[in-house]
Amino acid sequence: MEPAQRRYLIRFGVGMAVYVALLAAALALAGVLPEPAKPWSILLVVPAIGIIVWAVCAYWAEADEFPRKLLIESAGLAFTVSAPLLATAGILDLVGAVRVPFIAAFVLMSAWGLCMAVLQRRYR
Repeated sequence: MEPAQRRYLIRFGVGMAVYVALLAAALALAGVLPEPAKPWSILLVVPAIGIIVWAVCAYWAEADEFPRKLLIESAGLAFTVSAPLLATAGILDLVGAVRVPFIAAFVLMSAWGLCMAVLQRRYR
């Protein structure tokens, strides 16, 4: 594993740990806030999102050409797979044909990791 990738995994892991902790706090806060203020609890996770974005941007700046290529290809492939599925799910939900849980978006966004694994294997 390259040093840049190791640093990325540490930074990203810290960001995700902070996200999980802040998400738990946001859920607890949403449970005690009055109804009109509940949506504001989502703002608690913003610092974690900043750490995750910083981890990805720092990796982009530190990585060699090949890891950059994998990062861009996997993001593009994941977008190509998930965007039409999410748009279709949103339209079906909008017209009331099918109720799609919001968590489905997260599952499809995890396609990025899957695409990264597939592309790394392809280039070996």
